Amino acid sequence: MPNLKSYSQPPTPDLSAIIAMLTDAVQALRNVSCPSEPEELPDKEIVPADEIRCYRFSPLAVRCEQELFAEQQAKNLHDLFFKASSSITAFTALLEHIDAEAEVEGVVIHILARELRRVEDLLFKIQDTYSTVEPVEA
Repeated sequence: MPNLKSYSQPPTPDLSAIIAMLTDAVQALRNVSCPSEPEELPDKEIVPADEIRCYRFSPLAVRCEQELFAEQQAKNLHDLFFKASSSITAFTALLEHIDAEAEVEGVVIHILARELRRVEDLLFKIQDTYSTVEPVEA
């Protein structure tokens, strides 16, 4: 009788743990997008005056900014930073819920790495777009 090797299949991911991590990430995103009521300033605290700044955008920077807004479906720079920040917040929330002693499957690591690469690419594009923007005297 030939020697038959038994092959073990890798364990299937714990779907309840993944659902819990995703639920926590959604809650973290909700907390970022719906901040609590603004804090009231004490009467004695001095509120600094608004500051007006002027910048020069090269034609290349303007074109890159428009392409970046369209690609990220953002209306303005605030939306763009919000999307990047929200992605990092969700990614961090997912990583925080992984047990330090847990052995993580290669597929999970690949998914996490892909998401981190997406956020890295977005932040690089933001930095690259605004690298030629210069402050000018008003």
